[in-house]
Amino acid sequence: MRPHPKPQTPRSDPYKIWIRTQPCVNCGRYANEYLDVVPMHGRTAGTAIKGSDFEILPGCVSCHEAEHRRRKLFWEVVKERTGYTRAELVAIHRRRYEQALSGAA
Repeated sequence: MRPHPKPQTPRSDPYKIWIRTQPCVNCGRYANEYLDVVPMHGRTAGTAIKGSDFEILPGCVSCHEAEHRRRKLFWEVVKERTGYTRAELVAIHRRRYEQALSGAA
């Protein structure tokens, strides 16, 4: 019996670099010399498996840590603040990235 191969998860270093140039989805702060914006991965299918790079959202270090501590509450607060669910924000960022690639603003 052959072992099941590990599923391939979509990866994109250019997308992760672009995400770091975007403001935090929660507080709106941009990265600067004192603040990093880091990728926040979504839910995963199992232990030690990160989701697709195309499902990450930008978050400052403080908000990223808050997301790890209280995931469900964090995304409820983001929805109240922005009017968008996490899935909608992922779609918005993906669309903006594709527009940036095509040169459209």
